[in-house]
Amino acid sequence: MSNTPRTQKPRFQPGDHVAVTIPGVYRDKQGVVTDVSEPLGDFVYKYRVQLTDGTSATFFGFELRNLSENKTA
Repeated sequence: MSNTPRTQKPRFQPGDHVAVTIPGVYRDKQGVVTDVSEPLGDFVYKYRVQLTDGTSATFFGFELRNLSENKTA
């Protein structure tokens, strides 16, 4: 087995439009990714999202859905 670090790209980039998919107070809220945190040994990125209501929160990638790729002209 190799000891080289595994490289994985973040699922979202700053500027991506996303919706929150997890149950709770943020469910179905939409916003824009403003920051992507580098994983610290666990290969898990966290995403800071500025929501349309003016608040911001941090989420894991599996808690978000990309709205940018679903836009239609």
